Amino acid sequence: MLAFAVGLHLSEDETIDLLKSAGYAFSDGSKRDWIVRYCLEHKIYNINQVNTLLFQWNQELLGA
Repeated sequence: MLAFAVGLHLSEDETIDLLKSAGYAFSDGSKRDWIVRYCLEHKIYNINQVNTLLFQWNQELLGA
């Protein structure tokens, strides 16, 4: 779902709505979620850039 949101260039609010409609939500305790939220907030929609940040923080990559 997160890779889909990044690929569609959704805002953080739109992503929250998308996740909610699928029965998911961002977790405040998830470093991965915080990184993705940061990317959405700063309009970083290149999946390779998002995955580079996730990799640097030893988090599961999007689409992996």
